[in-house]
Amino acid sequence: QFVSFFEIVRAIREIRSRQNNPPRKSVDVSICAPRDKEVLLTPMKSAIEAMAVCNVVALANEVTPAAGSAEISAADCDIFIDLADLIDVDAEITRLRRELDKLDKAIKTKQGKLSNDKFVSHAPPAIVQKEKEQLAEFEETREKQGVILKELQAREK
Repeated sequence: QFVSFFEIVRAIREIRSRQNNPPRKSVDVSICAPRDKEVLLTPMKSAIEAMAVCNVVALANEVTPAAGSAEISAADCDIFIDLADLIDVDAEITRLRRELDKLDKAIKTKQGKLSNDKFVSHAPPAIVQKEKEQLAEFEETREKQGVILKELQAREK
């Protein structure tokens, strides 16, 4: 029980640190947990709030995170930290656009490599498989970042 508690507090603190969020400024947190973890964590909600300086707005098997939330996984739970009011939305939109441009170029490069019959037929199967896996990772990251960008743009209006 303590290990799960500690991992969740550590994850929230990690996201806050990455976003340069002041440690004493409370943030809203939603925790999507499997039923067994939900039962385990519910009595510890106030301790999580105290140790991570947050307000747990949802602790359930299914949660809808706030637009612009940062996400991290810990202790078999998905944790969403609402940082939208604490970040410079314009700067974050600019950063995400640059990241998406880089991802688009990487995806195009991988697709070009994998559509090259000469590469696919001459490269060892392990290398071809690795290229396919990297392409899938890039596409998945691209999709997630695109959703975050749309949510931030909607919030900006």
